[in-house]
Amino acid sequence: MLDRERIITKLARMTESLGEVEAFRPAEPEVLLDPAGLRDRRALERVLYMAIQDLLDVASYVLAEQGWRVPETYRAMIIDLGRHGVLPTEFAEKIAGMAGFRNVLEHEYRMLDTSLLYEYSTRREDFERFAGYILEYADRV
Repeated sequence: MLDRERIITKLARMTESLGEVEAFRPAEPEVLLDPAGLRDRRALERVLYMAIQDLLDVASYVLAEQGWRVPETYRAMIIDLGRHGVLPTEFAEKIAGMAGFRNVLEHEYRMLDTSLLYEYSTRREDFERFAGYILEYADRV
């Protein structure tokens, strides 16, 4: 049985980070290239990383608690949530790229494509849809 409160706590942290993402995201993506805004860009990178990590932590938790194999990659975890009917398959495929971007934020941040940083920072709706699907699933099981 899934611990709904544990899920809600993680999703609330994700939502809090998304609020910070919006606070640090500039109006135009080109601003992310300005060396004068490096501190805000680094802050944006970090809070986006935290939001994605919380999403992935929830994915891992659901897979493990349901007794399903937890894949070795974050991307595969998202895809597996689609395979198990927790997320619509098409949606899982759409957001699976977040996992790879999380790895870039953690390990390859010096080579970060700022256009991708900006794009992912504008995808709050995807995070919210993920939360909704997870909570719907938790209510069903």
